[in-house]
Amino acid sequence: MSASSDQSLKVLAPAGGPGGLDAFLERASRPSCEPFAQSRIEILGALSKRILSDRILRRDPGSVALAYWLRPGNLLPLVDAARERLAAPNSHVVPAGLVFHIAPSNVDTMFVYSWALSFLCGNGNVVRLSTRGGEIVDAVGRVLSELMKDSEELAGSNWFVQYPRESEVTATVSRACGQRVIWGGDETIRRIRSVELNPHAGERCFSSKYSYAILDIKAVIAAEDKSAAVLGDSLFLDISAFQQAACSSPHLVFLRGDPKCLDEALQRLGSLLDAAALKRGVLGDAGLAVRRIEGVFDLALSKEASLAYRGRGFTLVRGMSDEKPSRVSCGAGLLTAYHVEDFRVLSEFAISGDQSVSHFGLTEEEVRELSFSLGMRGVDRVVPVGEALAFEPVWDGFDLFSDFTRKVVFR
Repeated sequence: MSASSDQSLKVLAPAGGPGGLDAFLERASRPSCEPFAQSRIEILGALSKRILSDRILRRDPGSVALAYWLRPGNLLPLVDAARERLAAPNSHVVPAGLVFHIAPSNVDTMFVYSWALSFLCGNGNVVRLSTRGGEIVDAVGRVLSELMKDSEELAGSNWFVQYPRESEVTATVSRACGQRVIWGGDETIRRIRSVELNPHAGERCFSSKYSYAILDIKAVIAAEDKSAAVLGDSLFLDISAFQQAACSSPHLVFLRGDPKCLDEALQRLGSLLDAAALKRGVLGDAGLAVRRIEGVFDLALSKEASLAYRGRGFTLVRGMSDEKPSRVSCGAGLLTAYHVEDFRVLSEFAISGDQSVSHFGLTEEEVRELSFSLGMRGVDRVVPVGEALAFEPVWDGFDLFSDFTRKVVFR
């Protein structure tokens, strides 16, 4: 069966998927819009408003964060910075062509960020979503379909689809695209990379990553009401969104400073996280709680940690100081805390494949030094606590605006 006649192909947006796949690919492969057009910024702004007014999406923190990210007020500075980065003498910046996005299944809204940047660059797009989907993915697809009714620019060159892994659709789109972007685990990337790609196309892969945080002990203990609340709310957001399944969600927290104050800092941190959970109305999920308990038992049996604080929707455990930090990734709100005398020891812990390190209580100079030393080891981002999940056009060390465009040189 050809991809064009594959009955398993489901088009989420536009609704009904008018026309066949081959006809769409031919049409969408011919860019008709220059990068960073005002009309596309306005379309994404309209999508933002629809997300915030949708009865399902406006209750989902990840979708609300996406809606605010899509606002023109947020996109315009990103576009201005991209123009500056991409500018070069005697050259034009043009769209890459058709971009094929293979979205991850662990973060519901990630596909919109990837697609939105490519859409801003003037490209046509095919976005393959996991067949496991879910309420949020279905709701975003519905909102996109509704917006497409009022925008031929959006509907004419963008398809959001679902189909089984074994379908021929991946091979068909890969032969037609100008850029392929794969978001997923290492095994997913290996499997899709085996599918032949248009020899003129580029490819960018975003594989499994690991993230952690570093906090200054004195700063945690001394934080006054407002800054303490910000710390608790920010870190809770980083570990609660997407059940810690996002690559940028921290799993470990390193506390830097006097070891005699470590227990006090852990209790303060736990109480701040608990207050943030209470403020957000988190009651706790039984399934996630069981996962955390299993994770704590695994650590306890290996003598790597002891319970420090059990709160609403999270568990904080203390790693043994004489043990090498365990790269536990239980998820579900489990945080393992380790003491370090100096932040510089993190450069010994960091490896290629680490992504985000979030920080609190470090000086600007310390952050600058830390980002360089960790970057040399493979870390991609060093950001304040609360911004671990904040999506940026430069992701995992690569500039997506650059990936989604081409440079035409002239003399």
